[in-house]
Amino acid sequence: MCGIAGVYNYTGSTDSLRQRLSVMNRALVHRGPDEEGLHIEPEMRAGICVRRLSIVDLEHGSQPLFNEDQSVAVVCNGEIYNHRALRRELEQKGHHLASHSDCEVIAHLYEEEGLDFLQRLNGMFALALLDRTRRCLLLARDRVGMKHLYWGETAGGIIFASEVRALFAAGLISPRPDWDALGSYFFIGWVPSPGTAFCGLRRLKPGSYVLLSGQGTQHGQYWAPRYREQDTRRSEEDYSHELRELLDKAVATHLGADVPAGLFLSGGWDSSLVSLYASRQSNEPLRSYSLVFPDDPDNDESGFARQVVQQIGAQSHEIEVREDDILKVLNQTSLALEEPVVTSPTPLQFLLSQSAGRDLKLVLGGEGSDELFAGYDRYGDIPLRRLRRLLPHQLFPACIPIPLNPRWNRAWRYLAARDEEQAHLELLSLSPPKQLTSFFRPRMRFALRPGPDLTGINQATRDSLRDNLDLMLSLEQTGRLADGILFSIDKNSMAHSLEVRLPFLDFEVVQFAYRLPSRFKVRNGQMKAVLSKLARELPSDVARRRKRGLRVPSRIYGSRMMRKFYVETILETSLSSGLFDHNQLEPWVRKRVIQSNQHAAQLWPLCHFCLWWNNFIKPGPGGL
Repeated sequence: MCGIAGVYNYTGSTDSLRQRLSVMNRALVHRGPDEEGLHIEPEMRAGICVRRLSIVDLEHGSQPLFNEDQSVAVVCNGEIYNHRALRRELEQKGHHLASHSDCEVIAHLYEEEGLDFLQRLNGMFALALLDRTRRCLLLARDRVGMKHLYWGETAGGIIFASEVRALFAAGLISPRPDWDALGSYFFIGWVPSPGTAFCGLRRLKPGSYVLLSGQGTQHGQYWAPRYREQDTRRSEEDYSHELRELLDKAVATHLGADVPAGLFLSGGWDSSLVSLYASRQSNEPLRSYSLVFPDDPDNDESGFARQVVQQIGAQSHEIEVREDDILKVLNQTSLALEEPVVTSPTPLQFLLSQSAGRDLKLVLGGEGSDELFAGYDRYGDIPLRRLRRLLPHQLFPACIPIPLNPRWNRAWRYLAARDEEQAHLELLSLSPPKQLTSFFRPRMRFALRPGPDLTGINQATRDSLRDNLDLMLSLEQTGRLADGILFSIDKNSMAHSLEVRLPFLDFEVVQFAYRLPSRFKVRNGQMKAVLSKLARELPSDVARRRKRGLRVPSRIYGSRMMRKFYVETILETSLSSGLFDHNQLEPWVRKRVIQSNQHAAQLWPLCHFCLWWNNFIKPGPGGL
């Protein structure tokens, strides 16, 4: 795991380029504290740099990595899980690899197959490849979006990096807000790629690449999800057995490292199954990290996690979380994320990573299963969905009762949605987005309605959809999972020099999910039905439990201390930035602070935006 950065078609001198690359590297030291690397191609006016977190081939895996004649140079943030098979194949074709690094195969595979090499990689990665012969730079991102890569065109050259702080440190671009992208944030809680919260910067979409050369900029999508026709001959037992084998294999490959591995363990099916399979393949007890909410027994799942710990014999580390623990890390979390996102419990991810990062460089987690195999109740036949089927959506906009509380406001927008795609996005949306943005001054113009740029679904995926469940899962895989959950996991973990590997997002498991019939994902109200048979290997209480999901307890988000933090952060930002109509905003904020926890929670998206603004955008005319 690493932090990578670089510049292409630079307009300054080679010495100046070297200085900028060194500055970019220093900004990424938390992502790779073990060593740094730098490579410049003077004739191309290009250079790449890397900060390394050494996990595989500790002694010889330094980056950048090259092919035999050093005409191809690679830096890669991530892990290539099938690198051993690729290495054997390359060696049989006459290639000579200088290390056992998983990322070295990239340079040789590109030399052998050109851009088609991306189809061969099974892993999580964001990579940059300089080809001196073709005088081009290739940027690429893994299929499901576990790793991220920013890039942008500036007057001084094209820049890219794992994190925006490196781009700003280089001095070739300044942070300015992209209001259209921020409109998406206020609607759904994340900024969809390829957009970012910053003007002039983009993020690669999952499964995509950008090729930069003298002929211009070429954008490509080398992979998109495709659902397959359902095989009616196979039984659920048959599919469950196949998934068991695929997941077991994925855990084995994800454990491949030259450093000890740990576990993020919540006590739910997903992290528990990963932990169970990992414990069977480890020669010694693994460390597990779980959250405990001692003041919130209704939200505390530590009892389930302890049962799994006892079953697998792990060395358990429990992190107690109270409201002051959350308050202490909110600003640190905002700094780590670099963009506003509220689709996952980012403070909890930060605390988990902080604890694990003190002991380890590598942990396994269970994320991705819910979006692949339908783990949330909203994928089922919920009452709102039945009502929408019974009544035409045109009936609802004309008769909305005023005022509605936040939950009913979102429900009404769901019922009034023009199609099933918009309906599901309304179900995910923040409440109420129009009200949140109405407090901004008129010069900040937001686009709040869903559309193709918001959903991110490739046309090839749309053409393969078999039913409405496929549509809902696709919307969340390409959006909420990739640009929300995985985004925050990567940023929060790497802030603590920690690599998080996710076996459920192994490519073979992902492909299995796309050919699994929907009836084995949701069956008679049972979510993730195909996993229920695997869960029988877990302690009985864990196997029988319903999914709850990791979240900050509402009591904490609505606590007195948190409400005070909301007021101070939002209103002080309003006064200092000139962004808001303060006379309208202040009474609305103070009213929600004295109402229920549900109303107070409406302030969190706006508060998180204000934290981002204060950390990354300079107040005043220059920032607007």
